[in-house]
Amino acid sequence: MKKFFLFIAVLCCATMLRAAQYNDLKTIQSGGVERQYFLYVPDGLKPNSPLFISCHEGYQTYQDQKTLMKWLPLAADTANIVVVFPAGEAVSGSWGNVSSGWDMDGMKDVNFMLDIIDAVKADYNIDDTRVYMTGYSMGGAFAYYMAQKAPDRVAAVVSFSGYDITGGSVSCSRPIPIFHLHGQSDDVMQYPGLDAYLKQWRNLSHCSSQPVVETNYPCPAIAHATLTTYIDCDCEVEVKLLTLPSLGHDYSGFFNYNNHDQVKDILKFCKQYNTGCGKISPEEQGIKAIREDANLPVKVLQDDHILIKQGDRTYTLTGQELK
Repeated sequence: MKKFFLFIAVLCCATMLRAAQYNDLKTIQSGGVERQYFLYVPDGLKPNSPLFISCHEGYQTYQDQKTLMKWLPLAADTANIVVVFPAGEAVSGSWGNVSSGWDMDGMKDVNFMLDIIDAVKADYNIDDTRVYMTGYSMGGAFAYYMAQKAPDRVAAVVSFSGYDITGGSVSCSRPIPIFHLHGQSDDVMQYPGLDAYLKQWRNLSHCSSQPVVETNYPCPAIAHATLTTYIDCDCEVEVKLLTLPSLGHDYSGFFNYNNHDQVKDILKFCKQYNTGCGKISPEEQGIKAIREDANLPVKVLQDDHILIKQGDRTYTLTGQELK
């Protein structure tokens, strides 16, 4: 009996180990000091896959962000993406003294992100034209800051209730796609100041002043959500705002990868952009992901899922065979 339970334990451990190529903390030299970030690389990752960097709230840690945005590593296994949760350090400046946050008065953390991108590129051959900056609260504000300071390295920004509340002006050398989620009851980064900030980004991209508004947007966690999308922007950029009427500043329990349309929509939104001008077609996305098998025929379905035919067998981009 003991041997049986030992066998089960070993089998479970082996299964867990196969779940990811890498799933742990990394240390890197950046700016002459050691910095850390949590890296998740799914098993069977294809070359030229995207990278998602997710930044935590001020006074919080990468562990907090990893827990709050647990849908990202869960999504990585099926969406064929690499995920990073960087660790911020104590900062001071226009945002005050923060025990664990992001430098938005200089280049220290911008260079930290660039060092992360280069390291992950060297180790896993990601597509460094498809790096997506995401963050919560101060981390979301830093995602916007990163896009302004290194626009040629950021393909899109996804912010969860985070923007520059200091009243600073936006300056960016290229149009940046944006997906912003914000609770109307947010008492930390208040909703009323958001429109003026996003308007600066819309003006930079010359978006239409008339948005497409979808009321009662399907959102299992929050009823009566509204998705506002500004289109006709330069380089086919879109600026999206998902307004969550009853949500405050806390996203705990908001996301569940198994049943939330928001996860699917965020991933699909990001993966159609790189740092070039214009959207990437589904065909191009597929070709990037299977460049090592460039001669294989690719079929794009109506829902943008991409299938690969090899003889009489069909595979998804993640390598799963369809029976």
